[in-house]
Amino acid sequence: MLLPTAAISTVTLLGFALTAAVWMPNVIARNLNQFGFFGIALALVTWCPAHPPSLDAPVRTMRLRDAFTPTNDEQQQE
Repeated sequence: MLLPTAAISTVTLLGFALTAAVWMPNVIARNLNQFGFFGIALALVTWCPAHPPSLDAPVRTMRLRDAFTPTNDEQQQE
């Protein structure tokens, strides 16, 4: 009774591990460049397939006043 479930779990986890070996190094390197060591933690959190990939780096340097000005998305909602 447990053998079919074990076989399905083994095949699924093996496939997940093989595909993660291909794309995870790139995700970790990008997040490390963008966020520093915290980026590694973000990469590990996004390793779960239910989570979307991390965002791209900002196109310009952020300033303190950017935190207090509404974004384009917020202006469209008003």
